Amino acid sequence: MCGCTSIIPVVGAGLIWIPAGLYLLSTAEPWRGIGILIYGAVVISLIDNVFRFFFAKWFADVHPVITILGVIVGLQWFGLPGLVFGPLLISYFFLLLKIYKKEFVDEAENTI
Repeated sequence: MCGCTSIIPVVGAGLIWIPAGLYLLSTAEPWRGIGILIYGAVVISLIDNVFRFFFAKWFADVHPVITILGVIVGLQWFGLPGLVFGPLLISYFFLLLKIYKKEFVDEAENTI
């Protein structure tokens, strides 16, 4: 379940491990609840929020600033769907600039 919710950028897997840890804290197993909360805060959040940007850079050659900026702008412009559409639209814009430069600017320099 954490894997499915981890695609949501801000809250992600916390939607699963925070309620699970709080539930165990309120029952007769508080040490297991504390363990889940510490493990979730340190390990799961670190992997989910930090390494995601490195993998995006490695696999898709997308700079982490583009991803963060896309999430912020996407939320303001599109609401909740902007979490996905914001980074995509900014990446597409930069890709369009690269294509334009390759097709028209570099070609104009070669003809002179």
